[in-house]
Amino acid sequence: MFEVRELSKQFGVTRALDSVSLDFQPGKVTALLGENGAGKSTLLGILAGLVPPSSGAIYRDGKPLQLRSPRDARNAGIKIIPQQPDIVEGLTVAENIFLGLLPTAARVFRRQAAHETCEDLISRHGLERRIDGREPAAKLTASGRQLVEILRAVVARPQLVAFDEPTSALGHEEVEQLRKLIGEMKHGGAAVVYVSHRRAEIEDLADRIAVLRDGRLVGKHEDAAGVHFDTLITEMAGRKIADTVTHRSHARRETPVLAVKQLSTRKLRGVSFTVNAGEILGVAGLGGSGRSELARALVGAQAVTDGRIMVDGSNVAGTFRGPRQSSIGYVPEDRHLEGLVLTRSVRENIALASLADLRRMRVVRRAREREMVQRLVQELNIRCSSPDAPITSLSGGNQQKVVLARNLALKPRLWVLDEPTKGIDIATKEAFYQLIENFAESGAATVLVSSELPELTLLCDRVLVLRRGELVADVPRAELSEDRLVAAMFGELSTVTTVDNVPAEASGAVLPSSVDQG
Repeated sequence: MFEVRELSKQFGVTRALDSVSLDFQPGKVTALLGENGAGKSTLLGILAGLVPPSSGAIYRDGKPLQLRSPRDARNAGIKIIPQQPDIVEGLTVAENIFLGLLPTAARVFRRQAAHETCEDLISRHGLERRIDGREPAAKLTASGRQLVEILRAVVARPQLVAFDEPTSALGHEEVEQLRKLIGEMKHGGAAVVYVSHRRAEIEDLADRIAVLRDGRLVGKHEDAAGVHFDTLITEMAGRKIADTVTHRSHARRETPVLAVKQLSTRKLRGVSFTVNAGEILGVAGLGGSGRSELARALVGAQAVTDGRIMVDGSNVAGTFRGPRQSSIGYVPEDRHLEGLVLTRSVRENIALASLADLRRMRVVRRAREREMVQRLVQELNIRCSSPDAPITSLSGGNQQKVVLARNLALKPRLWVLDEPTKGIDIATKEAFYQLIENFAESGAATVLVSSELPELTLLCDRVLVLRRGELVADVPRAELSEDRLVAAMFGELSTVTTVDNVPAEASGAVLPSSVDQG
């Protein structure tokens, strides 16, 4: 059994962990809950050997461990799967999976053996359609990167394995595979730590639950089934959070802000739809369906092979003019790769897209910049020691708020949000949902790409479903349900009419229910 006793960590004036004592039992899943900035990632960083504790100790079977590096953690039987995968892009997928454990003969690396072993591993877990062991890791999608991290843990066979928001980049099928893998690890005697903000995952997987708030252990429940989730939310937030966000019927105008016609890319084939002012359009689909590719194409970050993307009547297909010129606010799926400049401060990241508005004679007016940044920090409740703090010092949820703040300053006509609530806590999610509703109320058009079906059914006026790059369903609000979306994602439902194999203009219309299954 692994234990942490009186574990504390101080970063300058910030106390990230405060005398936390907790055990992780073999054969059980301990869910670790807390708002962004509660200390979860710091605790996992200490267990991974990446962050030295200020005080306290880690024990295995009653004996103290000295974890000075990731190698020490691995030798102690500990494996942490981080929220942001650590991928070496110059290597293949197989070489990344076996990093540190690569097959050798007389100290000569056997690449062929690594690839063959990887192919067997991928096939055994039903992931052939998602990743290829011989493919360069640089080509991996966000979900592919996460799968590589998960397979690393399978290969290492640790005694303690911790998952930090593992499903935030995964699709429906991949989540099911992950649940099976966790079940196998659990029954093999491993202690599993699971960090998630998704209620369904906690209820399905957790045997025990520990709650952190402001670096302290404020709740410990040995029987996860015996505690109501409202109690956990109150422990996480230190206050009762009312379920205040409900779907509102938006005043959808007849003016189309976005019109996509026969859009084709490397993955997408002939996708057509419109989004009117004041409308929230959801986009759903399994991993590999083209969800993120669509979002990237809309903002000019993905090559377009055919079709048009009309924003306020202007064709922007295949061009990237920047958020200020295009009136498009974009929150990418992977904030670290595409959303943030990790070497810069909070202030610099927020002001990045507004520099042209803040300058005079090519000189940025710092007073105006500070005023704008401070207003947005307060408006979005971004938790940071100061606007000049490094962006890397913020929790994942607060980093996501910074990406949103940068776009919010431009007051865009069209929002393209790709997994905007990825890796953020329940209270922050509520705030994000309210912001998305506010976008619609102000007359902006919103495209919301999400793998969380409850999120889509809560917020959207209608939802498009993509399958293998094609638009297979356009489900209006009146007929929107999770079951209906899942059926379309798996090819059991089609609501997009076609003429000579060309999708009709999507307007929310569906076929009569009597032929939905045909």
